[in-house]
Formats: sequence, structure tokens, C-alpha cells
Amino acid sequence: MNRSIKLSVFACLLVGCNYAFAQDAPAEQKETITFKRVYTNGLIEKYTVTGLTTSNTDLSSVGQDVQEMSFDTSMDATYTYSNVKEDGSALLSFVFNNIKIKTEGPLAEMMNQNGDQMPKEIKGSQTVDPFFKATGTKLETAGSSMMQMMGGSSLADIFGFVAFPTKPVAIGDTWEADVPSMDGMFEKGAKMTGKFVGAGEVDGKKVWNLQFTAKPKMTVDIGKKMAESPNDSGMPPMNIVMEGNTTILVKVAVDHTTFQVLTLDSAAESDGKVKLVDMGMEFPSTGQQVTKVVVKK
Repeated sequence: MNRSIKLSVFACLLVGCNYAFAQDAPAEQKETITFKRVYTNGLIEKYTVTGLTTSNTDLSSVGQDVQEMSFDTSMDATYTYSNVKEDGSALLSFVFNNIKIKTEGPLAEMMNQNGDQMPKEIKGSQTVDPFFKATGTKLETAGSSMMQMMGGSSLADIFGFVAFPTKPVAIGDTWEADVPSMDGMFEKGAKMTGKFVGAGEVDGKKVWNLQFTAKPKMTVDIGKKMAESPNDSGMPPMNIVMEGNTTILVKVAVDHTTFQVLTLDSAAESDGKVKLVDMGMEFPSTGQQVTKVVVKK
């Protein structure tokens, strides 16, 4: 075998070995993060919550214009943790106060006339696990008809669409979680998708950015909810049901190490109908809702 052939064979063997080594070499591991809260007895977190809900109901079938309504709300929220268990869950007691509501549309006059019936403070509790799943929500504040119009016990679920993955994830990974019922508003068994978007910064603090999306069906039986509550608004009973499809997007920034939510921005849109059950009538209706939650410094 002459020298050139030997060199060619050696080169082929060398290339082959390098290729084989490259194939056998493990792929570079992505950095993973375990999103898991650690609660301590006496831990207190405070937030400012603002929201705007608007709706448009088409009444052209009965010779009227589109009915527009809006609820502009703000309040302070205080969360206190206690009774931390071995599994990491804790009792969360919450207080919403400094509640302000501005309405426009057909309900504005009625709500202004019944301003003294609006809750000045809302108290309650629920059990939360380290992955943000809440159960056993209870409201200490008596449920009034006016409060039901504000959302009832779903007010307690400000972080309802935050669901940490139960296993470590890397940037770009997604996971599935249950859509919260929000006091029976959303269909049972509906799912949402969470995504680890990446790193960021909020007011000089390092954060992880997460995103949650969902498209659950919505049903709100306003008449039933108001019938189950003291009628302190002076309004006559209303057998009204709202149905439709919703699209929800929630973005949160959580602290880099403690995983406390520092900011939350949510946007929801609905497309459905309003049913006046006793009258056998229904009208097309669309709605939008934006909510912002910011931790108090």
C-alpha cells in the first residue's frame, strides 16, 4: 500500500471516528427552573388591582341601538399566609379594600343610587399549594346582589390563571393546567396552556416571565346568582343568562428566586349572547376585560 493510499485510509478513519464521537456526545442540557413557592407563616403580600370591563349588546332586533356598558374598578389587596403544611400548602387570607367602581351605561344610574350597598371591604380565605392552585375559597363578606354583579366569589381568583408547572421547565417549554371555574363561569374540564417565556426585569428586580392562554366556554347565570344573594339593590329579579366563547391571555412576571408574582396583565375577549329567559329573547353580545395587578413596594 503506497503512502497516499495509507494517508487516505487514515483520513477516512479519523473523520469516521470524529463523526461517531459527535453522534455519541450528549446534547447540551438546557437550564431548567423549578417554579415553586415556599410560604412562611405570617408572610404578607400587598397589591394594587385595576380593571376595566366593557360590553356591547346588539338590540337592533327590537329596534334599539347597541347597548354599551363599562365597569372601571380599582382596589387594594392584602394576602396573609398561615397554617403552612408539610406539603407546602398554606391558608391564604385575603382582604380587598379601598374599592372604587365607576360605571357607564344603563346600570350606572342604578349603581349610583345604591352606592351605599356596594361592599367597602371583601374578606375571605382559600388554601393554596406551592404551584398556585387554590381550593376551598370562602368569603366572609356577605354575598349581596350588588357584589354578585361585580363577580361574586370570582373576585378572590385574581391569580386564578397563574398555574406553575409541576416539574422543572426550560425557556420555551409549555405545560397544561386546568382553567379555574371562576365561580362556575367557565366550563368544567377546560384547559389552559402555560409557557416559560424567558427572563426579564421589573423595577430593577430580576424576574421570570410566564404566559397563559385559554379559550374556555363561558356561562353566567346572573338571575341564579342574584337569587342566591340578599336583594339589597332594589332591583327586580332578572332571569338573565350570558353565554359565549372567550379568549384569554395572561402575562405574569415572578421574582427570580421567591417566585412571588410582581406584575400580572390579563386581557380577555368574549363573543356570545345575552338571553332574557322569561321573555324568550336573546341578543348578540361582545365583551372585553383588562386587569392589571402590581405588587406594592
